[in-house]
Amino acid sequence: MKTLTFIRHAKSSWADPSLADIDRPLNSRGRSNAPDMGERLLSLGVTFSRIYSSPAKRARTTAGRIAEAIGYPTEQIQLEEELYTFSHAGILGWLRGLDETEDNIAVAGHNPALTDLVNYLSGEGFYNIPTCGIVQLQLNINRWQELESGCAEIVFYLNPKRREEIQSGA
Repeated sequence: MKTLTFIRHAKSSWADPSLADIDRPLNSRGRSNAPDMGERLLSLGVTFSRIYSSPAKRARTTAGRIAEAIGYPTEQIQLEEELYTFSHAGILGWLRGLDETEDNIAVAGHNPALTDLVNYLSGEGFYNIPTCGIVQLQLNINRWQELESGCAEIVFYLNPKRREEIQSGA
């Protein structure tokens, strides 16, 4: 069994239209939502053996603020170019190549890739994981190469606008 947690980056700023997409920072709501969501993970007792992030500033900042809140060393967040994508197939391919010793990871990234991948793996019908939304999946696999449609069950879904945790079947 493996555990996979998806973290959609927090709300980003569009204040400077000259910035490249990859360089957009968090806005004030994003800067406050990320540590709040980390505190919610901490209250659930969630830990990760590794946190991976898209190199986009908004994703890596979100991952860093959540990591700080749960006591995960921010210098150990691993940036992966392959996670700067909006395609679930790209992330799925990357996940299938992970080291088999990784059993409990978090991935900070972007939509629609994350929503589409949650739906693919779980068979659920999420319309949209909101900014700073978090979905944890329990994977009924032993090796990352075994990832396929329907192999996962939702453990929880956290939405920054709703205080309650939503169990399977969001």
